[in-house]
Amino acid sequence: MTEAERQLLISVSVAVSELAKQNHWPNVSAQIDDLLQIVAIEGDLNR
Repeated sequence: MTEAERQLLISVSVAVSELAKQNHWPNVSAQIDDLLQIVAIEGDLNR
């Protein structure tokens, strides 16, 4: 995954997470938060 792809994934994930929180979809919000943690860890490992 390139840095640009990673940044796009983070941006989209944050937007979906905010939408999920506004619409009270806790399962979706929690899954997105987990995904963001994985992406962050992967990004740190690739540096």
